Amino acid sequence: MIFKYPVFLVAMVTPVLQQGAAILAARELNLGGLFASFTLEVARDGTSQRDFTEINKGICPPLLCKTFDGSSGVTSTRGSPLFFQGDIVLDRSLTNVIFPSRRTSRHRRALTRDPHRLWKDGVVVYQMDPNLKAKSREALKAAMKHISSHTCVTFKEKTSSHKDFIRFTSDPGCWAHIGRVGGEQMVNIGEGCENLGTASHELLHALGIWHEQARPDRDKYVRILYENIEENFKTQFDLVSDSLVSSLQHPYDYLSVMHYSQTTFTKNGYPTIKVIGVGERFGFPIGQRTALSLIDVSQLREMYGCNKKSDAARKGKCLKLQHADGRDYRGDLDYTQSGHTCQKWTDSYPYNHPFVAYSRQWAARNGAQSPDGLGDHNKCRNPDRHRKKQPWCYTTKSSVEWGYCDVHICNKTAERPQTKRPTISPHIPNTRSPPVTTKRQTPSPPSRKTTPRPQVRTTKHPNVTSKRTTKRPNVPAPARTTRRPHATPKPNLTKSPPIAKPTAPFRPVGPFVHVKLNASHIKNSHCVSQAWTSSEQTTNTHPSH
Repeated sequence: MIFKYPVFLVAMVTPVLQQGAAILAARELNLGGLFASFTLEVARDGTSQRDFTEINKGICPPLLCKTFDGSSGVTSTRGSPLFFQGDIVLDRSLTNVIFPSRRTSRHRRALTRDPHRLWKDGVVVYQMDPNLKAKSREALKAAMKHISSHTCVTFKEKTSSHKDFIRFTSDPGCWAHIGRVGGEQMVNIGEGCENLGTASHELLHALGIWHEQARPDRDKYVRILYENIEENFKTQFDLVSDSLVSSLQHPYDYLSVMHYSQTTFTKNGYPTIKVIGVGERFGFPIGQRTALSLIDVSQLREMYGCNKKSDAARKGKCLKLQHADGRDYRGDLDYTQSGHTCQKWTDSYPYNHPFVAYSRQWAARNGAQSPDGLGDHNKCRNPDRHRKKQPWCYTTKSSVEWGYCDVHICNKTAERPQTKRPTISPHIPNTRSPPVTTKRQTPSPPSRKTTPRPQVRTTKHPNVTSKRTTKRPNVPAPARTTRRPHATPKPNLTKSPPIAKPTAPFRPVGPFVHVKLNASHIKNSHCVSQAWTSSEQTTNTHPSH
């Protein structure tokens, strides 16, 4: 009796304190999906709201207990006597997949290839039960509106022509089936479940989404503390086979409305799930029941092809913008050309991009946007510091960091930004040394026609560096003489100097500067060379070239 009350107090107070700490961390980091802030939901009587796993403990809803007996169906699953993972009602096909046996191996193979679990064209047919309570009805309507406003999934009331539909009930507990089962299936929102987060959670089950902590790669992001879990509910933390669960290349979503809370199925008030990895570094809370996260929305959109449908509706439409690169785009497009949903500019997960702090500063000004259009949203933009050829965004996919958005601009000749570059005048030689300026003279025209000269060879005088042309002398080759051994050969004075290889005759292209050479220039070959080089540079810089 002495230790009973302290343990009881710990079990009651610890979840509230942990949830409050998670709220403060979320508010500090401004993290989340589509919900503005992560708040602690409090009931009207002042008590904190219970999670669905606590509500469903020890209950047997009449709608389910009348349907299945204790020897078959959903009541034969492990852990909870009725529900799988706390709130999932397994039909017989899923039971054979999750708990296979030798007789059900063929059914498992057939089920993994059967895509009938999704609702056709994203249209969910429903029917309100006549005994549905008013609070449950309001919560379900709010959840349906919330899902439809962020995805292409729509909800339509049943008519006589519909065979597959959902019947909304308000029996004890919060529970639903996974995906479209076929025929009539139920989504139950009982007492204690009448809030937007829980109703959205159950509707996502009916749309085909499992719990986040059941994905096969869960152990990289959270650690299950089995020592704090009730013995009968340890199997509720088992992983689901990758033949049933697919993240569609999305990162682990700590903020998902489909994630267990920190103290789910606790036996002593201590946490049963510990956040590790990137979630621990960022201080992510788990188990929120406020609204869908951004990754929840992204997965649902990809499952039902929402972004592709939206592209088809936008085809052919264009926008009149001032800039060709779309820097002044302020529209609501929030996915890339590849159909990936954009990450919020204020979020640091899955990609901790350089615009987080800048966007949060502007978002703190009553939701204002920066001059580049950044703020607390996930719309396509083309900010200044990372200007690209068209609007873009970071994605919510772990395999693709960013992508261009399909923004069509009507005026193709819109003002395109020009980068200022240093210009070089064509009249100034592109050399490091300053050009040599000489007086330019106009050559006099030839007085008479000149006949083409015969091909000549160019030779160089040993004392003069300037070029001159001479005819090739017709000198016969010298006779070969026999030299005496160890005798010094005499020079052959009759041998002509070396002759250069023939070159094409020089043809003037434009005006040249004529430089007169005198005796002093001839003595100093360096001056002659400099004068010739300077005249060449001055000639080559003529505007006509």
